[in-house]
Amino acid sequence: MKVAGNGDFAGVLYAHNADLEIKGNGNVSGAAVGENITLTGNAAFHYDLNLKNLDSDGSYADQ
Repeated sequence: MKVAGNGDFAGVLYAHNADLEIKGNGNVSGAAVGENITLTGNAAFHYDLNLKNLDSDGSYADQ
């Protein structure tokens, strides 16, 4: 998976056996799991703290 240039992605990336690259001015908001995660240039990553309450069925847990 590659987010490059001025690309933006909001969501959850789960690719535990794949490499993830965020390059240039690419932005990711959410969460990511990958074998190797590389951020270069002005790449930005924002982890959404609310995702810690996400259940395996995609719904939010009450806490």
